[in-house]
Amino acid sequence: MDWIRHDLKYSLRRLVRRPGMSALAILTLAVGLGVNTVAFSAIDALIFKPFHIPNADKIGWLMVDGANGADVSVDLNAFDAVAAHTQTLDIAAASVRAPLADTGSDVTRQVWALMVSPRFFDMLPASVAAGRGLVAADAENDARADEVTAVVSERFWRSRLNANPNLGAIRFALNRRPARIVGVMKDGFQTPTGVFEPDLWLTIAAGEALGAIDRTAGLDRSIGFLGTAKPGVPDDAIAQDLRNILSAQLSVPAANVRVRYERILNGHPETRGLRPVAAVALAAVGIVLLIACFNVAGLLLAQSAERQREMGMRAALGASRFRLIRQMVTDGLVLAALAGAASVLLARWSAALLSTFSLPAPIPQQLHFSIDWRLITFATSLSLVAALLPAVVPALQVWTADLTAWIRSGSAGGSGSRAQTRARRTFLVLQVAGSTIFVIASAVFAQSFIRARSTNPGFDTIHTAAMELEPAHYGYTPARTRELIDALTRRLETTPGVVSASAADRIPFFVGFPLSTKVSVDGRDCRTADCPSAGVYAVDGRHATAMGMALKVGRWFDTTSGADRDAVVITQATADTIWPGQYPVGQTFRDETGQSRRVVGVVNDIVTNLMGVSAKPRPYIYRPLDDANYGRPMTIVLRANGSPDAFVETMRRALHDLAPDVPPQSVGTMQQRLALPLWPTRTLAGFFGICG
Repeated sequence: MDWIRHDLKYSLRRLVRRPGMSALAILTLAVGLGVNTVAFSAIDALIFKPFHIPNADKIGWLMVDGANGADVSVDLNAFDAVAAHTQTLDIAAASVRAPLADTGSDVTRQVWALMVSPRFFDMLPASVAAGRGLVAADAENDARADEVTAVVSERFWRSRLNANPNLGAIRFALNRRPARIVGVMKDGFQTPTGVFEPDLWLTIAAGEALGAIDRTAGLDRSIGFLGTAKPGVPDDAIAQDLRNILSAQLSVPAANVRVRYERILNGHPETRGLRPVAAVALAAVGIVLLIACFNVAGLLLAQSAERQREMGMRAALGASRFRLIRQMVTDGLVLAALAGAASVLLARWSAALLSTFSLPAPIPQQLHFSIDWRLITFATSLSLVAALLPAVVPALQVWTADLTAWIRSGSAGGSGSRAQTRARRTFLVLQVAGSTIFVIASAVFAQSFIRARSTNPGFDTIHTAAMELEPAHYGYTPARTRELIDALTRRLETTPGVVSASAADRIPFFVGFPLSTKVSVDGRDCRTADCPSAGVYAVDGRHATAMGMALKVGRWFDTTSGADRDAVVITQATADTIWPGQYPVGQTFRDETGQSRRVVGVVNDIVTNLMGVSAKPRPYIYRPLDDANYGRPMTIVLRANGSPDAFVETMRRALHDLAPDVPPQSVGTMQQRLALPLWPTRTLAGFFGICG
């Protein structure tokens, strides 16, 4: 082992003797290794191994849906049946993600909570910075007491509660109900909820007491079911056990219930399809490392004259060619090891950098990074590649050249010098070509981003602002919500500088699933026949003015009376699709609910996919708001004479004055709202720009 120690000491002496070149080589490799390690960290956190939690190999998601065309809706009552009767799971747990109103201060804020079943923290032990986690007794207390029990995140504890160590003295309220804080969860605590980072944890019983959970509501993306398998029980047996329980609970044939038990160690089923894309992304950033290796190889060749005299003298003193090549490889390993250590630190510190590329959605998110064996193995493998590639050409020269000639001339001779020059030029060409490819790709995506941002989506994005809220989530009835929305829009419309204010169930570029309806124009039954479809927005009578949309034919419907209850306004694409070559105003149709609708106007098309602006516009239908809409999320749109920035706070303040217990889910200008659909191209442009 003495030769290893000797080679390492010699390599370190050489690095110290040439600090400038050494620092440049280490920095170059560190950038290449760092970009790859950061990319692997992000992709690993999202796709390959997203959950660094204890006993992850024993925990799985319970995925339930209908089979054979059956519509199966699983609610929390069905989960309770599973937890009570399962023979294959040691622990069954449920979690519900929901927003709440922080009403414990002068300004009502929206906070995000993860509400869990009693045994959730038996499955995933809480990691607390102060106090304790939730226990089963808390659920019993929350169901009958006037106050609810909460555990807050360390982030929320510091920012909202000033890191008060006396948890019992904190006065706190959720949905206008007192809350008792019993613990502070460490920021590093992770649950199988992906990038969602809750502000606080409560029991499901507390969520019901606060009106945030409907026990009979069907399973959606905000609800998750988990289970810990008993030792030796296969996944298929778990699925069959749960299928039988749910079949009895839901009173449907077992053949119509599809159940899967998916181990969280394998990643979420919805993200597995992204693994080929992730592999392509890793291959792309691998080119960055290759460019860095070419750069370092060029640096090594640049000092070849000095190195050749040294190698010639060592050969004259008896060193074999193998011994000389081994020393060169050791030099590369030392360089790569130092650069690799820097790249791992970069990956550890990259959370702030990657947060600039986070999805611009109003839900708290956090990628969980951990320096584990996977990251260390990946960085070590890349470091070996980075150590060997730059040493290939110098090693080939040592293997084939006349070493004694290197002593006499101080160079490799004419042919050797020409070979070195060709190699250096080749490396330079490859570096420039690789960097140019990334710069061009970055420019292409940047151009797409600029073009998409300047595209007219069919409504005014310069003078408008929007606020999303859900009064029903905080105990408001549809009638009370209607009164609030009407009062809010009237108040905003009387504000100086405001052109118009409108209410809608949703507007373009919302976070959620689009609504659509089948359109029957000839009496056909759309449940069995093929009918054209169109997206649907429910809006009030001021929507066109507030959004700055152009009415092409006819009029907008009037929602101040019941005369236009069946009226709709359609986009030009809808008219061209359903009544091509005909005058659309006055046409009638039935939607998929069987209700008759009549067309009273046509407006310009809207673009909801800014990445595909050249694609054919999708048909849309605007209908009047009904009582059912007021029981769901609502959006207020404001159009100003000038910049809408000053009116964002106006909207927030107006809502607080009229309904202090209802926080806005999101509020901002329309330009800020466009950040979500523009996120893919912005992220890709930034990614390739960094690589270039």
